[in-house]
Order: sequence, then structure tokens, then C-alpha cells
Amino acid sequence: MELKPSEISALIKKQIEGYDDKIVSADVGTIVKVGDGIAIIQDGKVKGYLKKENGLSSDIVLRLVPESNGEGIYIVSGNGLCYMDKNEEIRTLDNFPHYNNYDLVEGKNGKIVTNLTTGEV
Repeated sequence: MELKPSEISALIKKQIEGYDDKIVSADVGTIVKVGDGIAIIQDGKVKGYLKKENGLSSDIVLRLVPESNGEGIYIVSGNGLCYMDKNEEIRTLDNFPHYNNYDLVEGKNGKIVTNLTTGEV
């Protein structure tokens, strides 16, 4: 199938017409200090920090990903993956072979998929 330039232009224009350009903004928090672990906020005030001495693999936290069942939070840190349960107990997922994680997603089947800065999955 071969498209003419005018047909391609028409398709692009049609997609642009349906584009919703509304900007949504929300104040969801404040970065207290970069590289200081996880700040615990309660009643709008910093209650404390969870850091390397509390079980984090690094004080640099890239992502917090809540587990779908509400049991805990996966923590993507600067050099590994951790898991924090409801009691704020943190354990490093030591048997995970990579340290250069960027993000992770929990699938509908409960399996965790992570992408790495190396491009691997």
C-alpha cells in the first residue's frame, strides 16, 4: 500500500484535530532533599527518613511503586531494588541480578517487569 503525501498530511491533520491540549497540574508533594532516602510525611510535616541504615540499598531513590494488593511498596534505588512492607520494614532484593534499574511495573498477573538503563528488560 502506497500513500501519497497529501493522504499522509490529511491523516496527521485529523489526529491533531482530535488532540486534547488541556494541561493538568497537581501539587503532589515537595522534594525535601535529594539523596536523603525516603521522607516520611505525616500531617504535612516530615516525620523522619528511611535511609540506607534502614535497609535501602542506596539513599538515592528513583521510584516508589505500590504493590497492587496494597501490601507494600517496591523501591527502585540508585543501585538496586528493595521492598517495604506495611510496617516500613525494608529488605533488599539481593537475588535480582541487576543494579541499574530505572523503573518497574506490576502486571495484572502479579509479575514484576523492570527496565534497565542498559536497555534490557
